[in-house]
Amino acid sequence: ISKEEEEEEEEEEEEEEEEEEEEEEEEEKEEEEEKEEEEEEEEEEEEEEEEEEEEEEEEEEEEEEEEEKEEEEEEKEEEEEEEEEEEEEEEEEEEGEGEGEGEGERERERRRRKKKEKEKEEEEEEEEEEEEEEEEEEELRHKSIGDYQRGKSQPTCFIIPHAHKHTHTVTGREPST
Repeated sequence: ISKEEEEEEEEEEEEEEEEEEEEEEEEEKEEEEEKEEEEEEEEEEEEEEEEEEEEEEEEEEEEEEEEEKEEEEEEKEEEEEEEEEEEEEEEEEEEGEGEGEGEGERERERRRRKKKEKEKEEEEEEEEEEEEEEEEEEELRHKSIGDYQRGKSQPTCFIIPHAHKHTHTVTGREPST
């Protein structure tokens, strides 16, 4: 084989190698681009999920606020009704004072019974409210712990509004108190 032919073969081989290298580089580039696209899609999905969760939380908060508002209005109405009843009772008492001691005693007994019933109702309402609040706290705590375990979030603190004058903080960890 002449020297020229050898050189030609070598050149051809070099060209082939260069072509192969270029193809490999292009493939790597395409793979990287695909990977980046996948990552971007994942990020977008995560953002959408977070937005949905935030919207749900906002809706829940709005519902809670509305419920509290309604409860306050109901309590106000009840108080007004009770005041009216008390005024009527006082008027009746004043009218019936001259009619004998027995009737006044019966009236006082009736008022005492009514007061006890009212206190009992208030206690039952308070117990129901506390149970509802505990259930809400438990749900939020489980949600927070679930998110934390899935690596979706850092331990999140939720401030839960109460009918009382204090708030409870629920975190991804067990409460220290």
